[in-house]
This record gives sequence, structure tokens and C-alpha cells, in this order.
Amino acid sequence: MKHFEIEIQKLNHIYDNVVSGIIAVPLLSAIIFYSYYGIVNSQHLSIWFMLNLIVIFMRGFLLLSYRKTTITQDNFSFYYKTFFVLSSATALLWGGAAFYIFPSQVEYQIIILLFVAGLISGVSINISLFHSMYVTYLLLALIPYIYVFSIEQTHISFMLATSIFLYMFILYIIGKK
Repeated sequence: MKHFEIEIQKLNHIYDNVVSGIIAVPLLSAIIFYSYYGIVNSQHLSIWFMLNLIVIFMRGFLLLSYRKTTITQDNFSFYYKTFFVLSSATALLWGGAAFYIFPSQVEYQIIILLFVAGLISGVSINISLFHSMYVTYLLLALIPYIYVFSIEQTHISFMLATSIFLYMFILYIIGKK
């Protein structure tokens, strides 16, 4: 029973801190939408932005439901798995941006990389309590950028891919503690 109480405390922690992500993601998404409009495919950008908003609304509704519920062994799995899926969806959308809305200009690429790095830094404080959730988020958000930069085969893209890989590795090590 003590193990389950610890798991509930960990789950309470991630739900207590999810509000900052619910605020940050749409703001950062709106900045990307406004900054990239006319630079990347506007249809892809609009779809990416709307999907981000849908996931955020779902996370918000999940948070409201969680706050109205007493967590038991019967519903713990639902709230854990749903949070896992929705946080993974957020990571997938931001990682997928490397394929669907990634501009060719380096200065615009750096903007989204800074946002992704910031999101991951914020998430690491929150979800690293659940290691598999944390690792999934890291991989979904960062591997696409490593891949995109590694196939460009320029000196700067190699440096960026290496830097992102090292960033991911360091966060992984920090998250294990």
C-alpha cells in the first residue's frame, strides 16, 4: 500500500504542475504560428497549431476532471495513462514540427529549437518522476530534430544535431536521479 501512496503523490505532483504547460504551449504555438506564417507551408502550420490547441484543451479537461476526483487504485491507471498519452502527443507535435513546419532559414530553426528546449526543461521538472513518461517525451520531442539536422550534412547542422543529442543525453541522466 505504501508504494501506491507514493505513486499517488507523484501523480499529484505532475497534475499540480501541469498548469504552466497548459499556459506555455498555446503561447509558444501562437508565436510560432505568427512568426512562421508565410515562411512555411501555411496549411501544415495551421493544422499543427490547431492540433496543439486540441491537445491543450484535452489536457485542461483532464486536469479539471482530476481535481474533482479522489484517486484510487481503480482510477489511478486512467489518469496516469491519459496524462502519458496527452504529454506524448504534445511532444510528438513539437518534435513533428521538424518535418512539417521546419523552415529552411537557420534563424527560424533556432527559434523553434529554443522553444522545444524550454518546453523540455519545464517538463523535466514535472514528469521525470515517471521515468518512462519522461524518456518518451524526450525522444518524441528531440529525435526528429537530430534526424533532420543529421541528413542536412552541413557543418552547422552537424553541430546542431550533436548539441541536441548531448542536451537529450544530459537531460536523460538528470531525469534518472
